[in-house]
Amino acid sequence: MKLKLLVAAGALALGMTGANAAVIITNGTIGLGVNAAGHLNLFGGPDIPPSAGGTDAYGLRDLRTGFESTAPGCLCEGWGVSNGLSGWTA
Repeated sequence: MKLKLLVAAGALALGMTGANAAVIITNGTIGLGVNAAGHLNLFGGPDIPPSAGGTDAYGLRDLRTGFESTAPGCLCEGWGVSNGLSGWTA
């Protein structure tokens, strides 16, 4: 539930600023690097510290351990929604 609220707050903040800039949204435990186009993974830079695994990009990061989830490899993320009981996917 907290993650849903975090994402909703981030989306609202992006909408209010016109989504002109990338942002890192955090609740103190998990951080999400949201780029200007609205999807995950920011390129590294002087304001983005590398992850514990050495990844310069910022996507979905556990701030307790410093490890990165979506950015290692390529900065290409995709996601979907499904219901295993009905077989519905989107």
